[in-house]
Amino acid sequence: MATLFRIIEIYQDAEKLPSEDNVLATYARIVEVSPTNAQALETLARGYQSRERWPDLLKVLQKKVLVTQDPVELLDLFHQIAEIAITRMSNETQAIPFLERILELDPQNLDVVQRLKSIYQRKHNQEKLYAMHLRELKMLTGPIARPCWHRPRRWRATGCCATRTR
Repeated sequence: MATLFRIIEIYQDAEKLPSEDNVLATYARIVEVSPTNAQALETLARGYQSRERWPDLLKVLQKKVLVTQDPVELLDLFHQIAEIAITRMSNETQAIPFLERILELDPQNLDVVQRLKSIYQRKHNQEKLYAMHLRELKMLTGPIARPCWHRPRRWRATGCCATRTR
């Protein structure tokens, strides 16, 4: 491992053999040998993003997910992966599992619910679309706001359940 980091130093030295591609390839080799090496994963992610190598970036971010324990960091990674899959690679299908994982960690995320809803609509996945509609409705109306028709007549006041009348 130390040898690989020494090779990276050589590739980064402008007087010796500068090569960003070789630096990234060496970091990729480090990740192969040590998949939990945070420095290599982070450097690869930055390098792939700056070079707009989106498929490679997604692979690295997915590896980072496997070694990340912090829920806040996981949320950030899921957002990044989904955003790249949708906007940079035009692959909504690849984004779906990560958007769903966001909802597992952040069940009140209305933006993700609406995004999934639109994806499911385009994919003609009626079952999941219906589930997202219900989830959105529950989020927008809350547990208190319910239609007047389900309440006893004496609780209604000019069509609104907000006040109780006798």
